[in-house]
Amino acid sequence: MILFNSRGFMKNYIINVNDILFEKEVLNYLGYVLVIFHSKLCGPCKLFFSSLKEVYNDYINKFKFIKVDINKSNLLISKYNINSVPTIILFNKGKIISKKIGIINRYELIKFLDLYL
Repeated sequence: MILFNSRGFMKNYIINVNDILFEKEVLNYLGYVLVIFHSKLCGPCKLFFSSLKEVYNDYINKFKFIKVDINKSNLLISKYNINSVPTIILFNKGKIISKKIGIINRYELIKFLDLYL
């Protein structure tokens, strides 16, 4: 069962990461990690999280989900050349496998994730 906070976002299942925790949570992880670069005030980011909420149960055991707030992670923004949000980057064993920029609807997200199952 997934718990949601008062805003409808997954609680305790998408890990909030900053510049300091990124290496531990993403680069040192041996499986797939979907990193979502976002901003709290970003409308398209809210739409992306809505799509993720719809498919989350199907992928929770296959991917680790990480959120990076661009307003709190200047080093990561520079390192991964994040110029627009939402931007998602898929990592496996610390290496970038794929990157998508902009709004991704539910069906595009399913198609994207299914490529790596």
